Amino acid sequence: MTIENQAGTIPSDSYLSDYKRVDGILLPHKTVTKLMGQERITIMESIEQNVQLPPDRFDLPAEIKALMKK
Repeated sequence: MTIENQAGTIPSDSYLSDYKRVDGILLPHKTVTKLMGQERITIMESIEQNVQLPPDRFDLPAEIKALMKK
C-alpha cells in the first residue's frame, strides 16, 4: 500500500502471519510492516471480539479538553 503524508507518497509492505482461531475466526497475531528501510513488528498477545467498553472509553483527557476551550 502507499501512505500519503506531509513527506509525500511512501510505499509500505505489510506481512500478516501467526494466524490463530479467535471465536472460530482465523486472525493474524503478527504483522511485519516494512516502511522507508525500517521494519516494524506488531505481535498481538490476545484478541477479543464484541467486548463491552465503558461509555467514556474514548473521552478526551481533561488536559486536552482544557486546551480545546482556549
